[in-house]
Amino acid sequence: MSTYDLIIRNGLLVDPVTKSTRRADLAIASGKIAAIADSLPSTATAIQTINAANLYVTPGLVDLHTHCFWGTFWGVEPDPIAATTGVTTWIDAGSAGAYNFSGFRRFIIDPSQSRVFAFLHISGIGLTGPTYESHHLGLLNVDHSFAIIEANRDIILGIKIRLDSAAVAEGTGMEALRRARELADRSNLPIMVHIGKAPPSIADIAPLLRRGDIITHCCTGHSNRLVDLERGTLLDVARELREKGVVFDLGHGWGSFSYPSAEVMLMAGVPPDVISTDVHQLSVQGPMYDMPTTLSKYINMGMGLEEVIARATVVPAGVIGRPDLGRLEVGGVADVAVFELQSGEFEFKDADLVERKGDKMLVNIVTIVDGKVLQRVPQQQLMPWIVKTKRTRASDFSATMTNPFNLEDYRIQGVPSAAYYIPDFISKEEEKLLLTKVYNAPKPKWVALKSRRYVIRPISVLDSTKEFHVLIELCNGAMLPEPLPDWLTATIFERFKQFGLVFGDSGEAKDQVPNHVLVNEYLAGQGILSQPRWCEPLCEPRKDSCPSITAYSLSSSTQPHEDGPFYYPTVATISLASHTVLDFYTHTIIPINEPSQPTSEQPSEPSSVTPPASRPPGFSLYLGPRSLFVQCGDLYKHHLHGISAAEEEDFRDDGVPGRLWDRLKNRDAIIGLGGAVQEGGEAAGGEYVWKRDVRVSLTYRRVKRIVKAKVFGAVGR
Repeated sequence: MSTYDLIIRNGLLVDPVTKSTRRADLAIASGKIAAIADSLPSTATAIQTINAANLYVTPGLVDLHTHCFWGTFWGVEPDPIAATTGVTTWIDAGSAGAYNFSGFRRFIIDPSQSRVFAFLHISGIGLTGPTYESHHLGLLNVDHSFAIIEANRDIILGIKIRLDSAAVAEGTGMEALRRARELADRSNLPIMVHIGKAPPSIADIAPLLRRGDIITHCCTGHSNRLVDLERGTLLDVARELREKGVVFDLGHGWGSFSYPSAEVMLMAGVPPDVISTDVHQLSVQGPMYDMPTTLSKYINMGMGLEEVIARATVVPAGVIGRPDLGRLEVGGVADVAVFELQSGEFEFKDADLVERKGDKMLVNIVTIVDGKVLQRVPQQQLMPWIVKTKRTRASDFSATMTNPFNLEDYRIQGVPSAAYYIPDFISKEEEKLLLTKVYNAPKPKWVALKSRRYVIRPISVLDSTKEFHVLIELCNGAMLPEPLPDWLTATIFERFKQFGLVFGDSGEAKDQVPNHVLVNEYLAGQGILSQPRWCEPLCEPRKDSCPSITAYSLSSSTQPHEDGPFYYPTVATISLASHTVLDFYTHTIIPINEPSQPTSEQPSEPSSVTPPASRPPGFSLYLGPRSLFVQCGDLYKHHLHGISAAEEEDFRDDGVPGRLWDRLKNRDAIIGLGGAVQEGGEAAGGEYVWKRDVRVSLTYRRVKRIVKAKVFGAVGR
């Protein structure tokens, strides 16, 4: 019979109370820490044993600022993230108010394996939407909120209010804070105040705060920051708040952590009391990512590991009045995290994409809640309204969140009408799923060419003995049908619709969604093949078997090309796994015959286009992994496009004529990602030469006419 449920042996135990580390073993039984010793006896046994040699064993992390009301605008699912980050206790910062807290508790808090507590939003609707929650003072009912607090004292540990120019309407901010103060005093709970863009100002907010209240986003770079960046000093009001006993909470988030502000506070000897994440649907995509990444930023700014762990365990546990959490003590709750402190070269960014390099990264290995190891399971997909918006700075936040699906916000300027570039159109998890599906496609579906290999849906037959793809085109300008698989349409089509993408004529009554997807794979160094609008026929029409079918060859050169007349002039391309650069050329020779409307009796003659092989591109566009690129209108109709057969891109901006940077029209897509090199040759955030890797693209189009007759037998299918 086992002595314990779980033993962690040989670990480096971090004690956040004494801020010390020692090598020791830790044993768990019945959800409690049963023993801590330099070395447990070899006779001690357990159902499960973890060898933590050279790994750090810490208390389970306590994240003071989170949003885990999954199903609302910001909320993430707590347990899948807990299992990969070491966070065992979540304090949700106002996702729910009086009018939706009961649902939050029943469907999220109670079923969760990790511990979830909450600060109740002063607005009864909480953070159901992106912002504006306190514009209507009728939603800020102190009596209703107090009733919910009284019924949920075991879970509700504080009051939350957001005080910035978006969350409150003009003239309502201070009244909202006064109501939060009234509720906090009546319920004897602290207030957590979100600061960002004034009004109201931090000077107006400060007098209403008491000891134990919390300022979150204390290292913001917005107008309500706590530092004078020009002088490099802490504001007087910040010192007053500190002397009063107000807690400074980091609350990194998507737009609320500034390296310059954080560094001034560190130099002033006023680091955040608590390091928290403000984890939500946007921030998990970066630059926050998760708690270990956030802690790593402070480790690389010079804060000791024990100090960092204390600010994410014992300190926040004390702030919420739960001293039983955030520590490793015999008899205490068995919430434990195991980490590796990796060494290497790492890059970290703040909300304004200001970059700092570091040589340490904290990586979670195991998360244990109440004595049980949390299993790692996939997170829920991001909500369909969450697409990382076109922004290079966090200052774009309010504008992009007002309407994150306004396609015009993503229009690429300086190119013929029209082109759009949406970064991170899909998440990393969705990218992984799509790649898995692509590479699990039956081998006969793939066609290998000198420049690439690809599979086309819904209209293809393959000749495995030749290096070309045989495209079945009916002489009346239609194509053969095959249903698109769900994995190519689910979620993707919904996002197309949200952005207002139309793939057909405006007069079509039915949904104008793509009915054709081309899946391409490019190895590093491979370019795009040539495919003029009208291809030369490989053979005469096969009148012996099906008089309406002609086969065409797509050559394997890397010349520029255009898409065919069978498609409506809107093409959407999703890039997976690697970046590329798409080059554009204007036509140098008008097609021999403009395509006329073909008839079933007389097929139209193919015309030819001479590719501009000897000319440099007119302009180029960067396509990053997980991005969506849309071309339509004149750009589609009157320009050729291609991808050079290169293994890398040089994004140097040093004034030398002919650089790629000079003809790149969507430079903002890579600024802050290590792209351009400024004058003097110093890289802005990274190396200027980017290596290509294997890239897969999904090209969505709508075929104008599809024949519904079952004629596949005539072509050997």
